[in-house]
Amino acid sequence: MTSTKLAVAGLCALLLACGGGSGASPGASGGKCRVTGDACDPGLECLENICTPPGGFADGSIGPDGPVGERSDASPFGTPDARPIGNPDARPGTPDAAIDKPIERTLTHSASQTVTAGTSAACSVSKTGEHTDNSYYRVFDLSDFGIGGAFAVDTVQVGIEQATSGGGTQPITIRLHRLSGALTLANLTLITTASRTVADTTLSVEDFAVTGTFSPTDNLVVEVFTPAGAGNALFVGSNSSGQTDPTYIMAAGCGLAEITDVSDAEVGFPGMHFVLNVLGTEFP
Repeated sequence: MTSTKLAVAGLCALLLACGGGSGASPGASGGKCRVTGDACDPGLECLENICTPPGGFADGSIGPDGPVGERSDASPFGTPDARPIGNPDARPGTPDAAIDKPIERTLTHSASQTVTAGTSAACSVSKTGEHTDNSYYRVFDLSDFGIGGAFAVDTVQVGIEQATSGGGTQPITIRLHRLSGALTLANLTLITTASRTVADTTLSVEDFAVTGTFSPTDNLVVEVFTPAGAGNALFVGSNSSGQTDPTYIMAAGCGLAEITDVSDAEVGFPGMHFVLNVLGTEFP
């Protein structure tokens, strides 16, 4: 049976091992290491759950580029599009003043648009690094963004920390759902879906054309699905700069068969703040 794990791109931080049989349980390798015996590459040792060169890195950090969130070569994306982000003075649940013409809007929960290395996790195959089926979610209560009329989505912007593939590109699917009740699969109604390929990239934000119309009282859920594929490894783009709503993941290959907050103990990535923006038009 294939062994899978939740891993951080480039750091080999393994916080969950599953599907590997009796030898794959946390703590199997002894000491502080909650990884399987073959989790670290040859020439590396496990220090506090991180695969590192013998004796650690010269600066004492847990990763090759300094402490998580402080990598100097992260490329800022800037303000998404040029669209107003709701009404900055509106209280949650209070719509903007009535509009008399369509207005372009950008919705985001991200305090920063910078994609930072080492802050995202994905369920991946231990030996190859290829990701399994992963879905990432964000929820947008349209009333919290001052949306007072019909809202027509036209673009979703997705942060990507690292995308590598066997053939130079790999597929990503965007799904727009309407949520009724608690955030569970059973409470999602699929509105629309769109797919395209993404070229190998690092520290970028990609635009995905996808259309769907929602009422001002709707809870819009955006799902970013990265299907398993030979030679494909993808980590969505995140940072630890703050967010106004949680980031969620679902990855059955790592035992996450339901939508789960990444800050929950079974995932253990509270600093993963997924960079995702929804662009659309509000109508009177």
